[in-house]
Amino acid sequence: MTYYTPSKMYRLEFGSYLAYSPRPFNEMSIRAYELIKDTKNFTMLSDGTSIIDRIIGRLVQDLPNLEFREFFANDVFLVPVPRSQLMRPGTLWVPREICHALEKNGLGESHELLRRIKPVRQSSRSRPSERPLPIEHYHSLRSVKRRSTSPDGLC
Repeated sequence: MTYYTPSKMYRLEFGSYLAYSPRPFNEMSIRAYELIKDTKNFTMLSDGTSIIDRIIGRLVQDLPNLEFREFFANDVFLVPVPRSQLMRPGTLWVPREICHALEKNGLGESHELLRRIKPVRQSSRSRPSERPLPIEHYHSLRSVKRRSTSPDGLC
């Protein structure tokens, strides 16, 4: 399958710290599935920390051994991607919470630079053949202007 890619976007490197099966089939996959549900629900643990803070704390411990550790080098901007639907004020936005947890641990600066202007189908509730293509996501998002906070105008 061929995807149209805007000329400015020619390569995207990514890494994943955790993976899960949407259809758990053994004890380990069931635990992974429960962890992702707790993450998406922003579950708070008995000690008052969020599951996201706990996961990011573990990522920090594991970072020296991870293949994508260079993603968290100097001057990293952490940009949460908006959910598939248009968001109302006060809506839980898990990617933003993840960016904030990464920022609290010194792994970058969180900046809300994207806004969804048109809803797209939710991938988790779509069959693989019906999931939105990258180009649909691209056309449903707009960049948000941000004010400079440094004397040189870069940040």
